[in-house]
Amino acid sequence: MKIDLFGGTGFIGSNFKKLYHDITHVHDREDNNPIKDSDNVLYMISTTHNYHVFDDIHKDVDTNLTKLLNVLEKCKSKNLTFNFISSWFVYGDVDLPAKENYCCNPKGFYSITKKCAEDLVISYCNTFDIKYRILRLCNVYGKSDEGVSKKKNALQYLINEIKNNNPINLYYDGMFIRDYMHVDDICKAIHFVLNDKNSNYIITLVVEFHKISEKL
Repeated sequence: MKIDLFGGTGFIGSNFKKLYHDITHVHDREDNNPIKDSDNVLYMISTTHNYHVFDDIHKDVDTNLTKLLNVLEKCKSKNLTFNFISSWFVYGDVDLPAKENYCCNPKGFYSITKKCAEDLVISYCNTFDIKYRILRLCNVYGKSDEGVSKKKNALQYLINEIKNNNPINLYYDGMFIRDYMHVDDICKAIHFVLNDKNSNYIITLVVEFHKISEKL
């Protein structure tokens, strides 16, 4: 299997490349062309939080939609599967663990453009007969994430604050629930899905992944 990885310098992408370096080709940021005879395009280019609306109102659209369309256009007439990495954020406020058939009600520019990107992938791939998979990831953590902040990877941020003996302020008295999965497990789950012979579906990767995998 040959994997074209778009977004290989981010937290998840760099870890995926490290685990599967022998079958993964990482594209430069401005490169939109899949390599010859690629089996799977793995698309991870994305913003990472809902706060760009305060400083750059176009960033989520430019990154999550315009760049995506440029790569999708280059996949036309190629025998490959387009694997789009999405996020649980597209669901909005739902009971966890979120299921694929839940109605999505995203809030914030990041979440809205990720759901829009899913719809664009499905529409474009159906129009031009391209196989696709959409993978909605739960919260991903791991110490190698250099972008840890209050806006992104909050669990790792809180762990670092505790290690530094800093006070922790909890929203809603700490009474909320999130699904978390270690980055290594996320990468292995993605690789598992890429090996699936089926396509044209949405799958949510959460801590109960072993249950989901039995249905593939």
